[in-house]
Amino acid sequence: MTLTFRSRLEAEVRALEEELHLRLPKQIKEAREHGDLSENAEYEAAKERQGYVAARLGQLKERLAALSMLNLDNIPNDRISLGSTVRVLDLDTDEEQTYELVVSEDADASVGKVSTGSHGIARRRRGERPDPEGGTGARGSRAEDHPRAGLGMTARPGRRVARLVAAAALALPGPVAASDVYQVDVVDIIHAVSTERVVSTIETAAEAEASLVLVRLDTPGGLDTSMREIIEAILNSPVPVAGFVGPSGSRAASAGYLITLAADVSGMAPGTNMGAATPVSTGGEMPETLSRKVESDAAAYLRSIAERRGRDIELAEQGVTEARSWTASEALEDGLIDLIADDATAFLEALDGRTVRRIDGEEVVLSTRGATVIETELTLRDRALSVIANPSLAILLGMIGLLGLYLEFSNPGLLIPGILGLVALLLAGFGLNLLPVSVLGVALLVVGIGLLTAEALTPSFGLMGLSGAVALVVGLLFFYEEQSLPTPALNLNIGLVIPTVVVFAALVFFLGQMVLRSHRNPPVSGREGLIGQVATARTDFAAGGAGTVFVHGEYWNAVAAGPVRAGERVPVLDLDGLTLTVGPPLNASGDSPDSNQGA
Repeated sequence: MTLTFRSRLEAEVRALEEELHLRLPKQIKEAREHGDLSENAEYEAAKERQGYVAARLGQLKERLAALSMLNLDNIPNDRISLGSTVRVLDLDTDEEQTYELVVSEDADASVGKVSTGSHGIARRRRGERPDPEGGTGARGSRAEDHPRAGLGMTARPGRRVARLVAAAALALPGPVAASDVYQVDVVDIIHAVSTERVVSTIETAAEAEASLVLVRLDTPGGLDTSMREIIEAILNSPVPVAGFVGPSGSRAASAGYLITLAADVSGMAPGTNMGAATPVSTGGEMPETLSRKVESDAAAYLRSIAERRGRDIELAEQGVTEARSWTASEALEDGLIDLIADDATAFLEALDGRTVRRIDGEEVVLSTRGATVIETELTLRDRALSVIANPSLAILLGMIGLLGLYLEFSNPGLLIPGILGLVALLLAGFGLNLLPVSVLGVALLVVGIGLLTAEALTPSFGLMGLSGAVALVVGLLFFYEEQSLPTPALNLNIGLVIPTVVVFAALVFFLGQMVLRSHRNPPVSGREGLIGQVATARTDFAAGGAGTVFVHGEYWNAVAAGPVRAGERVPVLDLDGLTLTVGPPLNASGDSPDSNQGA
């Protein structure tokens, strides 16, 4: 196939794709706005044109795919065939004519280009007479050897020209062999773990020279930085990337919507939806100026993606400016996706033979029928990080960790609360490291916990406790940074925040009261715990002598200033090393005889 023919086909394909994805959806939309579709001639004409354009595109792409698979090395060199340049000698007039054998669509006898279907020249051997009815206009002529030898000329299959044609054919959009397809699933919130998996899958597929990377989406959105890293990896991927929203019931909202548009080819399952990418605040309503700035940034980024992928820019932008969502059929009709398929397997089957245009302008014919699908499995590490990276769970783990450490520091030696609290804090740290934490939110949480602790230890009639609770509520609502696209998972619900703060405040206050009460109780161990206690003499004591007493369930050596008989109860006055000093025996009322005498 010549470069001229290739250029014509490619130009027609580009024009028809632009009409199918840009102009016709607008015409259909405008026609719908006129009302009743049953008598709407403009609507019927646009739908009929849409069907014709889709069919014509299919024919052209099939033709390009078939031609690109031609193996010119298999063309016989012993006879005239595709790519051959042949000189024909008219034996009557001794005139020479030169022809080039080309594909039928490029044939034009007036400029010396003859179809390979011409029986007058095609498949003839050197020196044979062309068929007079073959359509070359060279009646009574003969193809002969070259250079001239008398009347002889060469009708030689042009090896040099054939090589040039082969080089041109290699530049055409060639089919990717039905090799492996690498699949990666992006489900739940999009964060750093999602980014790492998608980027890793694309790199692995490139190293394995896979035919396609399939990104299956079912996500409510995610972090702006993670989304942009995924889109950057898709746009720069050496392997074509397909995006598929499925199975039925799935969605590609917010960041997932932009990722779907960024793919080389995209599709959705019936019963799915995508869109709703209007920026929102994680802590409530954004100021108007900030809202406009964030929305403008998100819209500009989306326009650049839609423009690169040949999507309807104005329609695509409505997902940001108007928070619009599309069902699968609506997205296909508006040209935002390319296919609707029941599942990923059907989607891959439908992609077989389809030509996709990469960002750099290269066209690739996909060959996915019968390809082996290699799914990127979640490692144990990824599974764990995906769980603890849940914004609500990360917060709860952090607060549980703080409670555990507070209890351990208040009652040293319990161990279990301290160990569990430390583990919970470490898990929360791993999770929060993957999330956009706000410095203001962290500061408010620290202040709130400090005020609650102060209220428990130094009562202020509830003032510090109430202030601490308010600081906790506000800190949790503003704990995560603003995102340029809506990320519902980062919006901590007030219905979750209030009960969490109430339970946390109650536990801190209760534990604080227990600590305070324990400090006010008299000591029960050590020197302070023994002095003032009443011991029972187990041996007789001479005046100033030593003996043994029983106190606190233990036997102690003791000395007494006066005589003490075994069985008498004596007060502990002092502790010197491991020897107690006891006073005079107590009477039946528990008073020392000395005190009665003094009375």
